[in-house]
Amino acid sequence: MAAPRLGRALPVLSAILVLFCAGAQAQDFKREVVYQIVTDRFFNGDTANDDPAQSPGLFDGTKSNWRLYWGGDLAGIQQKISYLKGLGVTALWISPPVDNVNLSIPDSLGNPTAPYHGYAARDMKRIEEHFGDSANSWAAFDNLVSAAHANGIKVIVDFAPNHSNQNNAGEFGALYDNGAFLADYGNDPSGYFHHSPDIGDWNDRYQLQYDQLFGLADLNQEHPTIDAYLKAAATQLAQHGTDAFRVDAVKHVTWGWEYSMTNAMFTSAPSFVFGEWYQGNTSDPLYRDSRKLANRSGMSLLDFPLNTAIRNVFASGTSFWDLENTLAAENGDFTWKNDLITFVDNHDMPRFLSVNNDTRRLHQALAFLLTCRGIPTLYYGDEHGEPGGADPDN
Repeated sequence: MAAPRLGRALPVLSAILVLFCAGAQAQDFKREVVYQIVTDRFFNGDTANDDPAQSPGLFDGTKSNWRLYWGGDLAGIQQKISYLKGLGVTALWISPPVDNVNLSIPDSLGNPTAPYHGYAARDMKRIEEHFGDSANSWAAFDNLVSAAHANGIKVIVDFAPNHSNQNNAGEFGALYDNGAFLADYGNDPSGYFHHSPDIGDWNDRYQLQYDQLFGLADLNQEHPTIDAYLKAAATQLAQHGTDAFRVDAVKHVTWGWEYSMTNAMFTSAPSFVFGEWYQGNTSDPLYRDSRKLANRSGMSLLDFPLNTAIRNVFASGTSFWDLENTLAAENGDFTWKNDLITFVDNHDMPRFLSVNNDTRRLHQALAFLLTCRGIPTLYYGDEHGEPGGADPDN
């Protein structure tokens, strides 16, 4: 009797396995080589969006003000797809493409600044006009995704669910839902934001999750409207072809909510999710918390402890034991250590060559990166020795 039952079950089992394997393959990034781009600093492919009408004066064609838009856009990345494919890139990580604040927030000297980096969202369901078009449409994003996929390159979108924009200047944290105003930090009757001070103790778990990060209006993810809004924004990106998400500042988003966010991302489409938990090494006071999140949430992490060891060894000349000890500790602590995102440089630190201006050393670090466990990520410009010190020079 067992054999006939098994025979009838085989087609069903086969279908389940095919679906499971297809999903697993779509979410498996262990064979990818990632290339990270800050969109505005890459290539200007469409000069028509340099100085859009709804956000005038935020563009500097002379490239003398390092905190204004310089013209890089999604069309520019699309035009360089052949170059990236030739480089061996198989996954492209772009900075947040969503609509950012339209008003300048002057610096301490009165100079205008702009969110060229993409981390000052006002509407997470529209594309920033400096990266796409004046209608904030999805056209340029869709064209980039189509071109990347046609060349065998996946697209990773940087997603920032922790905050909207600065709470005390500019648009005062204003948040829109596909053009419809929801609230700003001073006009928030429904409690869409956490109204708390800036983080004072960077090792206090409550402050990290609920207080303000450098004056950015902190979103209340537990509120059903914000919960639905953020998950819908991620789903919309997936519907437009996004293959994976890099989640910004995961240490500062409500940790329990991130489990449900990651689940929503996986439910909407096959995906891969990794987060930014900034830490120095495996002795960091919150290292165990980061390990717990990675092991239980479905979200991998950027491998900051290994990055510290790589830069210590190859830039500063410390012992190779730094690498051995870090790898041994992490390999024992992380269930899916091969899913950790490894890197030498990124947008949150001075470039390697500003620490040690030795191209040979950089090449050694990159060779290690490309042959070590984990998913290697190249930062745009490292392939030809781009220099760059502290923010915004990096």
